[in-house]
Amino acid sequence: PQANPTQAAPTSPAVTESGMLPGFSQSGGTVDFGDPSLVDSFWQPMSGAWQTEAGGYVQTELGQYDLISILRQPLPESYDIQVSAQLLDGQMGAGLVFNTPDPTLRNDAYMISYTGEGTYLQWGRYDGTGIFQFQGGASVPNGGDGQPHLLGVRVTPAGYSVRLDGTELATVTDFSPIPRSYAGLLASTSRVRFDDLVVR
Repeated sequence: PQANPTQAAPTSPAVTESGMLPGFSQSGGTVDFGDPSLVDSFWQPMSGAWQTEAGGYVQTELGQYDLISILRQPLPESYDIQVSAQLLDGQMGAGLVFNTPDPTLRNDAYMISYTGEGTYLQWGRYDGTGIFQFQGGASVPNGGDGQPHLLGVRVTPAGYSVRLDGTELATVTDFSPIPRSYAGLLASTSRVRFDDLVVR
């Protein structure tokens, strides 16, 4: 489902005068999902049903695609983001969005995500209307095995690289980074638990 284009841009009292969330600096930071008050101030759900649960951040809505929650920390042109993701129920599983121009819309953002019931990892971008455009993918060990798996993306001016459990799967050069963008978490047709998010 498409986010409401009239939705106001997120604001957060947690952002400091330097424009950084607590625990973040120019070199990155980590997110503690164990503190519900911090989760509420760090994250802006764009779509789906997101809540803290057992020290993690869980998307609970089933049967819908491209359910996204955005980290409110603006990111520079180059960064690395990694998160632990565990499929709890459903079909496709978890993903990441990145290089997102508008934190209230998925339009023109890039993404990686599981599909094929966790047996395939795909990557690409949403076009200007929010429709996914496939750029590549790879068969992977079953991400629907109920265990946590590490999803990661490194973004540079030359392109982005995709990682799964520490192994680089691909580098994509058909990519135009923007100086100030947002990243976030994604789930499709699945209940997913996220934890241990690191940006550097």
